[in-house]
Amino acid sequence: MILKLLMMLFIFLCMVSDLREKRIPNHLIVAFLIPLSAGAIYNGLPEDFMTLSLPILLILFLIWLLGFLGGADVKVFMVLSLALPGTTVLRVLCLTLALSLLVFLIRSIYRRCLVRSMPMMPFIATATLVIWL
Repeated sequence: MILKLLMMLFIFLCMVSDLREKRIPNHLIVAFLIPLSAGAIYNGLPEDFMTLSLPILLILFLIWLLGFLGGADVKVFMVLSLALPGTTVLRVLCLTLALSLLVFLIRSIYRRCLVRSMPMMPFIATATLVIWL
């Protein structure tokens, strides 16, 4: 219960920062990454981390290298992967991509040109809420 509340606080703070400043500060990521890493060392990695979460993170890293995703979004998924089971991370990722693609297509059709970039944190936040509820 406390972990879910902390993760929702983390996602909310990241979303506010992404919408206001179009960036997520590293100190916010590190503030949540350090305790989750310590918990993973003490309690063990979340379920399916090595078989599902780690490959997801590697794919997201490659997508970031290609320029299709922001680095902060990959870091947010890194924090989520230390807090959630691998199947939940995969569900959040799939729903995030589906929601962002839908909004991207609607905005592009409405403007009659491709949208260059969009903040991803509102989609990550929405997907996380939908999966957890």
